[in-house]
Amino acid sequence: MAKISELAQHVGLPFEGDGALEVQRIVGLDMAGTGDLSFVRGAAQREQALASPARALVAPEGMELPGK
Repeated sequence: MAKISELAQHVGLPFEGDGALEVQRIVGLDMAGTGDLSFVRGAAQREQALASPARALVAPEGMELPGK
């Protein structure tokens, strides 16, 4: 497992939220659980991302995902 802040720093991406959140896996939104990191490709996936139990998401700049 790795902390989300460490992963973000490693790939040079900013992050918001709890940097101590530990990521167990990297998976698609349809398979993501609470300890997983997933990706949001665009606005069409926003609602799916908000409904997902995944707490860590990589999303396009400017996309609002409250609580994620």
